[in-house]
Amino acid sequence: MKPINEDPKFSAVAEPLAEIQAELVQKNREVEAIQIELSKPHRTHDDENAFTTYLTKDGAHAVDQRTELREQFRHIEDRQAFLQSALERGRAELDKVTGQLSLSACKEMRPRYVDAIKKQLSGLKQVCDANAELVAIRDELEGAGYQGGSLPFAQFTPVDVWESSYGSA
Repeated sequence: MKPINEDPKFSAVAEPLAEIQAELVQKNREVEAIQIELSKPHRTHDDENAFTTYLTKDGAHAVDQRTELREQFRHIEDRQAFLQSALERGRAELDKVTGQLSLSACKEMRPRYVDAIKKQLSGLKQVCDANAELVAIRDELEGAGYQGGSLPFAQFTPVDVWESSYGSA
């Protein structure tokens, strides 16, 4: 049976989901970098002021660097919110596709699974029959007046509740 991630339906959802997650990680790093930069003390130099900056070539369109960082921060936060929403919807879609593909795979495997259950039930029937035979032999022996203490007790009983993880009943 081929792995589920090789199915085109699965890949059509899983690959974009991985891209969304990768972009979210990248945006988180960008946010951290901006937060670090914004947390640094604001430095102003005596010879730099808004008027001097305005007089430069790009000065008419210049914006304070911290203001620019705040705008980038808001833009990234908006993108993160969108990506988070897309991630949640993508995960729901992936669950849906996985469920559909799993149902198909289970239908395909059902005959083999049923055969294995039949083997289990057949084995249990053999154990029950052997248990009954052992009881009948012991009853016959003891019914004739003999003691069956020299015969090992070899009757298996089904276990309803396991008292320990090591299998003691």
